Amino acid sequence: MIHSPIDATKSAQDLSGIWNDAFSDDFDIDKELYEIRHAWEAEWPELSDHLHPPASPTPSQENS
Repeated sequence: MIHSPIDATKSAQDLSGIWNDAFSDDFDIDKELYEIRHAWEAEWPELSDHLHPPASPTPSQENS
């Protein structure tokens, strides 16, 4: 691992609001992150089924 020297004379940049102009007001970050995190499931359904098996019925569901 390579470590770069730290310049102690520089202060950290405040990242709050730095990306405000990069995205439209109706941009839904949660929707985009969900798509990114789950896109592989469509490409590898056999792996998705293995990692996320169908939920087992609860005892109350079995008795109804």
